[in-house]
Amino acid sequence: RHLTFFEMMAHHAFNIGEMIYWNNETVEFSFNLLTKVYKIPEEELIYKEGMWRGGGNAGEDFEVLVRGLEVATLVFMHYKTVDNKNIPMKNKIVDTGYGLERIFWLMTGTPTIYDAIFKEEIYWLTKNFSIISPNRELFNLYFRKMSVENDAISVEKRVSNILGLDQNYVRRMLSLYEAIYTVLDHSRTLIFMLGDGIVPSNAGAGYLARLLIRRSLRYLQKISPDIELVDVVDRIYSSIQNFFPEYKEKMNIILEIIEFEKKKYLSMIKQSYNVIEKIMRDYQKKNLKVFSIEELRKIYESRGIPPEIVRKIGEKFNINVIIPRDFYSKLAEVHDRGESKIFKAGESMTELLKEKGKIPETQKLYYLYPYKSMFRARVLKVIDDKKIILDKTLFYPEGGGQPSDKGFLLHNSEKYNVIDVKKIGNIIVHICDRPGLNVGDEVEGHIDMELRRRLMQAHTATHIILGAAKRVLGYHIWQAGAQKGVERSRLDITHFRNISDEEREKIELISNRIVMENRKVNIYYMSRNDAERKYGFELYQGGVVPERVLRIVEIEGWDAEACGGLHVSRTGEIGLIKIVHIKRIQDGVERIFFKVGSSAIKYVFSLENEIRKSLNLLQTSENLYEGIQKIIKENKELREKLKKVESELMKKWALELLRNSLKVNSLKIICRVLPEFSSLEKLIEFSKIIMKLDKDVVSCLFIPMKSNIRYVIMIGSGVNRRKINALKINDIIIREIGGRGGRKDIFAQGEIFGKRSEKLEDLCNKIYSYVMKIYEA
Repeated sequence: RHLTFFEMMAHHAFNIGEMIYWNNETVEFSFNLLTKVYKIPEEELIYKEGMWRGGGNAGEDFEVLVRGLEVATLVFMHYKTVDNKNIPMKNKIVDTGYGLERIFWLMTGTPTIYDAIFKEEIYWLTKNFSIISPNRELFNLYFRKMSVENDAISVEKRVSNILGLDQNYVRRMLSLYEAIYTVLDHSRTLIFMLGDGIVPSNAGAGYLARLLIRRSLRYLQKISPDIELVDVVDRIYSSIQNFFPEYKEKMNIILEIIEFEKKKYLSMIKQSYNVIEKIMRDYQKKNLKVFSIEELRKIYESRGIPPEIVRKIGEKFNINVIIPRDFYSKLAEVHDRGESKIFKAGESMTELLKEKGKIPETQKLYYLYPYKSMFRARVLKVIDDKKIILDKTLFYPEGGGQPSDKGFLLHNSEKYNVIDVKKIGNIIVHICDRPGLNVGDEVEGHIDMELRRRLMQAHTATHIILGAAKRVLGYHIWQAGAQKGVERSRLDITHFRNISDEEREKIELISNRIVMENRKVNIYYMSRNDAERKYGFELYQGGVVPERVLRIVEIEGWDAEACGGLHVSRTGEIGLIKIVHIKRIQDGVERIFFKVGSSAIKYVFSLENEIRKSLNLLQTSENLYEGIQKIIKENKELREKLKKVESELMKKWALELLRNSLKVNSLKIICRVLPEFSSLEKLIEFSKIIMKLDKDVVSCLFIPMKSNIRYVIMIGSGVNRRKINALKINDIIIREIGGRGGRKDIFAQGEIFGKRSEKLEDLCNKIYSYVMKIYEA
């Protein structure tokens, strides 16, 4: 009966002052709808009274049930909840919800809700992919019994006995259709999640989208390896497109995201086996037989490895991996309720203001006169000597990723620099660099207009770039954050993969085209309902604005957002927009760094200057890229030549060491300090050359480093390694002189702590003695 996406039908009444209707009428509306329209016999209806709480409000409610199925909830909110106490409100609000899919299921009488709403898709799967059709008799009996019992295994057994069916057949049939129902349900949900701009990631709503995709991919393997998830999603949309035509133009990007996530998931699965096998071996060493559920969660959270794969690998190691039935739902809950850790500027000041008494709302002149630089005002309140509240102000407070204005207040020829401005509710607080102002003082405020102008340019440019990103990358793009600055600004957007150089170039070109077209930037106020009807929820790129009346910033024919920031009046005032860098700051979020106006021009000049200096350095007037490519090619050729020369020299040196080695019959023993080497890697390479030149050799080479001595031990293939091995020689070094090391019988490496070169000659003699003694024995 449960779905990850469902439609809730409703009717509401906001009884504010005048009573429209209340509980009796609401129950009557419900009763008439269900009995007269849907023809449900009235004796089947049950109204269960209870108490509903949520969002700081509460009220009595009725759950409307038909044969145990809840089809509607009728809530009568008239309390606000404070410290777990219900306090009556003046407003009486009727809030109802009718489950569309549940009512449809009730009317069709199918075994499950999935059979009702996915009838066509189930038929498509059975017809095109050789999937056995559902056993209706089995499903009717099984799901009827499961609606009142929770023990699936005992119900399986009882149903098998009643119908005379093999229990394994029953289990296979139920498992198959559990997978089918899951994939169909998740696929429908993904259309709406991805279509509404959610990008799969490792956090928040994006985490839930990724969870649904990966879960669907796993369940598809249980159904048939021939079915592609994108085909299922596309098929479902073809059934509902007449009801949701607004998603039609988004389907290409929805399918592209799903396919991208699939490739990412399959790549992760390939890499997961080694990781899990290592963990399983650690469990075996500790003699643990049951895999920790907490570790199961950590593996899924950090690496994306599903518990089903962990269980499969665990079977090889005889380790029991128990997957709780609510594993995924518990994870989803954690990510869904993740608490915001954003610090709200001025919270302590809000408490301070409450203590100081009620203060009138500050008149916001910056919205009325954004290009004005001077104003006169009166001081209403002084807090902590330096925090000044005026009756009106041109100073824009920090907010929406836009820094506050700066400037100064003038009183009796005394200048007070305004270093920061905060907005607390409807009050603007000016933070000055020194005390001196008092309540009642008349002041003259002066805005740093150069700073204001550049911040306005950056803010409007942010809206332009966001609009360009949507047109280049797709309409799933959503603003995830922004910061406007004088020298550099940034815009964070949701996207499922890295932005390519070509896409970056397109975004920049389109953005500058909008600037050159000098489009008008309109600012006006609309009621929330009218604004949402006209522009949709894409208005809220900077977050939902908790106001009944919204301030809309519209770049004509390009972008419209609910925004409290300051903007230029026409796009041509921005000048140049230059994207300087793009990086992925987290899974599913790309950060675009950009410069505007004079900062962008200076940046271009600096690039040109760097190019000129590079060309002079290369002593060429040709194309910089070609010049660098030429140097890289020449450098590569020189490196290859140097490598050949180096290899020949090491070969000659190795032959010399072999000639001067300690010989016992055919066995050669080399133990030397080689200060000529500067790295362990080169010493290993040199040791391998010795092994290639002679198989009957034991080699132990040392190189002094700044703070220690590194060593490499190798045993040739012609030496009896069961008697003479590298680890035993390594033990002699550690015992005689101290240090650490290890690896394998034929190869070991390690370090001796401190500079102890004077002891290496004596150490080599002991290694010679050990090898000769073993060899002669």
